[in-house]
Amino acid sequence: MTMPVSWAITPAPHMHSRMNTQKIMLAVIGALVPAMAASVIFFGPRALVLLLICGGVSVLTEFVCQKLMK
Repeated sequence: MTMPVSWAITPAPHMHSRMNTQKIMLAVIGALVPAMAASVIFFGPRALVLLLICGGVSVLTEFVCQKLMK
């Protein structure tokens, strides 16, 4: 007769890595650059304007949220 296995319950994250949030987000941006370039090539300058507006609004929203949460 074998003893039952004892499982340890621990809080997340269960897997550790040397990558922090900033490095992960830079990797995400790097992965999106080809898609952004393709959208500008296929759809023209209007896609670039849309990308710039969306990026600007995102940065502004993040700034406002950071100020509100101090």
